[in-house]
Amino acid sequence: MGASGWSYWTGYTEDIEEFFEELRHEVFAAGDYAEPWDAPDDYHPASIEKLVENCGESGTHSILDIEEIRSKPVPHDAEWDDEFLKLFPLSPHQLREQFDTIRPTREEIEDKEAELSNMEIGNWSGRWIVAYENKEPVEVYIFGHSGD
Repeated sequence: MGASGWSYWTGYTEDIEEFFEELRHEVFAAGDYAEPWDAPDDYHPASIEKLVENCGESGTHSILDIEEIRSKPVPHDAEWDDEFLKLFPLSPHQLREQFDTIRPTREEIEDKEAELSNMEIGNWSGRWIVAYENKEPVEVYIFGHSGD
């Protein structure tokens, strides 16, 4: 099947773990993921952890494959496995390069979604960007690739 790209918008909170976990639970509850290839028609996993375990190396092709969120951008000297199963913010340099500001609006992010989805990031990892309105953080855009 190959890796799948995914993206989501979620509400902003100062606690990055909070918006990350809330989004993961929303995606799980909505069934917005790939099921294990051998799942029966009435497959309903009891938890995110059980789903990820059952999907194995094929993954869920969603944010459910990501295990942790980081508050600092990927280090310049990072290796592939440093990014594996993690979500990182874009760096200030990347934000300026993409949006000419470190505080992009939702509209500015939406205008660049295709370019963002083509960024060179490791498979089984993702990035996040805070969207601003009137200089206040209001939403978070999360995107990445996972699955096999």
